[in-house]
Amino acid sequence: MSAFPTNEYRRDAQPARKLFSCLIPTTAKVIYTCPPGKSVEVKAVCFVNIHTGSESVTLHHLLPNDTATNCNTLYYQLALSSKTTVVDDTPKYMTAGDTLVALASATDRIAITVYGIEL
Repeated sequence: MSAFPTNEYRRDAQPARKLFSCLIPTTAKVIYTCPPGKSVEVKAVCFVNIHTGSESVTLHHLLPNDTATNCNTLYYQLALSSKTTVVDDTPKYMTAGDTLVALASATDRIAITVYGIEL
């Protein structure tokens, strides 16, 4: 007999879902905000260069009332070759009011998709 009931709720059993996706502009844009009363475990961040030339992307994780600076950068001018996909599956944790802010070297040439679990 198992020590753990098979019908017991387990947080790690929740599937990650797509939290958002968009094309990234050249100016800093809030692309996701953790909802009030929630926390989020970001499971994967996917960047795709959909253009024929090299591009770069910067991504910030901001606490409430923060501004995008080098000290809260997750990726700084991450270079993406033409038609390249980069997937980071290192867990990242957000609490209510935290935001992800992104900007790219050229508008609408890099797509971002984020997968995670809202708890």
